[in-house]
Amino acid sequence: MTCQSPLTDATTPLFSLDRYDVRHVTTVERAGGVRVVTDPRQWSHALEFRPQAAPDFDDGPLLVDVGLEVESGRIEVGALSTTGSTFLSASTLDTGSHAIALRVPALARCQSITIRNAGCEASTVRVVSIAARRDTDAADAVDGVDVSAPYGSSPRGFWDKNIFADIRRLAGPASRVVFQVGAHDGAETSLFLKLFRQARVHGFEPSPSAFHTLRAKLAGEERAELHQMALSDRPGTVPFHVNELSETSSLFPFAPAARRYIGSGTAGSLIDVESSTVDDWMDRLGIETLDVLSLDTQGAELAILQGAARVLKRQSIRVLMAELIWVPLYQGQGAYYDVLQYLGERGYRLYDLYNFRYGASGELLWGDAVFLPESRASGVV
Repeated sequence: MTCQSPLTDATTPLFSLDRYDVRHVTTVERAGGVRVVTDPRQWSHALEFRPQAAPDFDDGPLLVDVGLEVESGRIEVGALSTTGSTFLSASTLDTGSHAIALRVPALARCQSITIRNAGCEASTVRVVSIAARRDTDAADAVDGVDVSAPYGSSPRGFWDKNIFADIRRLAGPASRVVFQVGAHDGAETSLFLKLFRQARVHGFEPSPSAFHTLRAKLAGEERAELHQMALSDRPGTVPFHVNELSETSSLFPFAPAARRYIGSGTAGSLIDVESSTVDDWMDRLGIETLDVLSLDTQGAELAILQGAARVLKRQSIRVLMAELIWVPLYQGQGAYYDVLQYLGERGYRLYDLYNFRYGASGELLWGDAVFLPESRASGVV
């Protein structure tokens, strides 16, 4: 395997033995690396090494080399995805010295390199080195995006799945029109542009600060059409809640129980934003078929689907991706069962579920779903 030298910016490596978070451990020492004795509970996290990249870091497939010594018990070490509940790649190790390489399709999809106890009693491990390098042999890469690697493999027994690889396969690489609603900072917009080389990707984002970042990130991308507005169930002006954690901003206010699920993030300001509908935008663009509709809109998914009633009735959306929320995060949010019923009544079948996020108690919080029109679902391979 041919790889470049360890990645650094001017002064700081992506991962370092000097930057780590300790979670469920009974002792920790700094001698010859980082040595911990884990909590005796199986699968309890012990150490997390979070990446630190320069603002202009050129993201792409990486290998993260971890050298460690398991003194007792069993240890699992993995690249934790940004969902916080799935691994991009992982290895389970018994006692002895180990040098492993964890495959990371993109740094933006990696929350941390995490080490946790894989046994039923306390384990002892010393991490002696950690460093990242370019993975120049990443399989099936599309402009640096590895679409064959799992987006995340669940520790709860679900099949390893990559939602973006599935969307590309289901819609086809020759797809021409993508609507990404809730484009936020443009990370997934960039991904859609790479996955669909012939498509125009329309990114909708109502937050002024997020839209500023989105526009700056995609400056010069001729196939990206960016719209500072919300999509919902009606055109006009609608209230929008800009929250402390920008990724939680929504058309709906937080529910009273929201802090229990999202931590310290608080509500911010309330602004008025322009709104339109999927139906109106397809009429405006003069298109009959939408290849991909992606919804990541913090509880507004049902309202947006209600604004796509005409298109859904014709089954003119070929692949539909939506975030589903299982807990009360927002007042007025579309419940997951309402989304399923609404789409089912219009001839859309659930294809698969991805990227589950769990709370500290193990409660299912949210995840992503892909839907296909009934006419296509039965013939998918």
